[in-house]
Amino acid sequence: MLTGFKAGIGLVIVLDQVPKLAGIHIDKQGFFRDVLSVVQHLPETSLITLAVAAATFAILIGMERLGRIRRRRWSPSAVPSPPLFFGLHALGVSTSG
Repeated sequence: MLTGFKAGIGLVIVLDQVPKLAGIHIDKQGFFRDVLSVVQHLPETSLITLAVAAATFAILIGMERLGRIRRRRWSPSAVPSPPLFFGLHALGVSTSG
């Protein structure tokens, strides 16, 4: 029972983050309506925002793997926010928070 609960919460969290990673905006209306809204808004995806998100994931995964090789842990907070660091907000990169 706890496994299903954790899986459900994981889906809700992922669904909450997908619009931010794609640079789209949806109105929150409930889980299944949000899924439909995300699918409908996918053509509006900001490619530069998506590219920055993918690059950030790649950096974090690379740092984790490098840390395993060197037996040293890296803190994700050690990576500056790419939109702020590179001034990408002026190019249309969406930020959250």
